Formats: sequence, structure tokens, C-alpha cells
Amino acid sequence: MKQLRSSAFAPASIGNVGVGFDILGLAIDGVGDTVELIANTESRAMTISFSDPAVGFSNDAIPVDAKGNTAGAALLTLQDDLKLPIGFDVRIRKGIPLGSGMGGSAASAVAAVVAAAKILQILPKRLRPAKVAKLSLEQLFGYALEGERLGAGAAHPDNVAPCLYGGLTLSSPLFTEPVKTLPLPKGLCCTLVHPDVRVDTKTARQILRPNVTLQTYVHQSALVAGFVLGCSTRDFELIGESLRDLVIEPQRQHLIPAFENTKRAAYSVHGCLGFSISGSGPSVFALSRSFTAAKGVAKEIQAQFKLAGLDSQAYISRLPAKGAM
Repeated sequence: MKQLRSSAFAPASIGNVGVGFDILGLAIDGVGDTVELIANTESRAMTISFSDPAVGFSNDAIPVDAKGNTAGAALLTLQDDLKLPIGFDVRIRKGIPLGSGMGGSAASAVAAVVAAAKILQILPKRLRPAKVAKLSLEQLFGYALEGERLGAGAAHPDNVAPCLYGGLTLSSPLFTEPVKTLPLPKGLCCTLVHPDVRVDTKTARQILRPNVTLQTYVHQSALVAGFVLGCSTRDFELIGESLRDLVIEPQRQHLIPAFENTKRAAYSVHGCLGFSISGSGPSVFALSRSFTAAKGVAKEIQAQFKLAGLDSQAYISRLPAKGAM
């Protein structure tokens, strides 16, 4: 039988988007993970291997056991749920550094299930389960969340959702449809800068206090509402006023060298609307009114990291960015 293979690319993402802890996420152009699958039609076995990572990145700390790998865990969930009689040889190319706050665990899981969905469409009928017609985004979202649960210690959707659906997403299990894609104003751009530091997501979650004051809750709720409304109505001023994190950023900023300096530097650029931590860090991001402003923000942030003795990589993305494909 001819080899059945497919591949998918999943973009990096910004979890929380500063203002919306565990519920907002933003897809980013220009960087991500690629997963190639070859169907194993003789058994349900699954193998994990890696192609060369992007320059400067390393695969050394990534598990090759399927149960311990985020792509593998997502595929095992899909395989069990659909009762697939096949396995997969999985080859991952990491473009997102480990512990970067750029949604690397989500990207590998999402790319894996999107690639699997492509293979299911070309499977011979004798190997295709009756319940498999075309997998919906919602189904793929559920499978990928199991990979995120392994990678981050909890199945929070703020990276998986934008990585899969693209754009700016609002996601919660409280919704009948767990993911909503939100509008973004024309011209809005994002700067994402990753300093050469690693922050483990599980550790970054463990340091968070379990409660907040009523006043902080009210203020942060207003900021989330203002940010969503600002995006929906193309109100750049409201976006800028609302993109503030009163809860998580103060608790995590000490994990990021030169954080206050990079924040001041970003806001010094005309057109910068807001700045915060990307996911658990150490990457930081800013939203700007234009691509030109976004480039200026990248230059200023990188200069501050350089003064702190850190190399960094900057990614500038026009919004909205596409999801996995």
C-alpha cells in the first residue's frame, strides 16, 4: 500500500493576552511547529521523532515517548476516541522554544491532530471508522487540549484555541461552543519578543496566589470587557486603556529579566497601545496601531534585553493571524 502521510503547521500564540487569564488567546504569524505523520496501517503503535529544530532551538528536553509528548498525547486521545485501527509515525519540527511563553506545547498538539484529520480523509474505507466523516474544529480542539494538559499541567485553552482557530479567541468550557473568535481592528499589529531565558509553565502557575480581592476582581473584569469591546468597535484608545493585567503580571514579572525596562521602552514608542507577558513568560508582547510602530517596539524591547545581557528573537505579526493548516 502507498504510504499515507500528511503534515500540518501550527502557529505560536499568546496566552492570556495580558488582560484575560486563561480565556483569551492570540495567534501569531511567522513562527510555529510542524508535525508530519505517516500512517501505520499494520498496528496502533505510535513513534515520536524530531527533524532538525529551527536555528538556536533544541529538542533535547522533549520526550520521545508518545504518552509523555504533547503531540503524542493528543494523538492517543484521538486514536482512542475514534477507535482507530491505525497508529502513527510522528515527526516534529519545533520552531517554538521550550518554556518560551509562546504556546509551544499547544502548537505541537494542534499540528498533530490537524495532520491526523488530513490522513483520516484519505484512509481506505476498511480502515476508516464509521463515525469519522470530517472532524470538526471543536473535536480537534478537545483532542489538542489533552496534549496541553500534559505540557502545561492543566487543560487551559488560551493557547490551543488561537493556535487552531486563528485570530483572537475567547474560550471557556462554560460556553455551548467552547471557542469564540473575536473581531480585531484593521491595522492592529503585535510584537512578540522572546529573550533567551526559559520559564516552565507549571512552575509559573504554582507561584500564583489562589485568590484576589473583590476590588481587583471588579477592576480586572472591567478591563477584560473594555478590551473585547475595544477590539469589536475598532476603538484603539479603549484597547490601550484596557490592556492591563492587575492580577497575574505583578506576580510573574520577577521571572523576566529587565521586565520593567522593557515595558517602559515599549510604551515610549508612539503607537504602542499595550504591553504585557506572553503566557507564562519569559516572552513579552505589545499591541500597536501600525506595523511601523510594532517594528519600533521590537527594536526598543530587544535593546533593553541586550543591556541585560540577553539575546532575543522578535516576531512582528499583522492581525489577525491564521490558525493551523
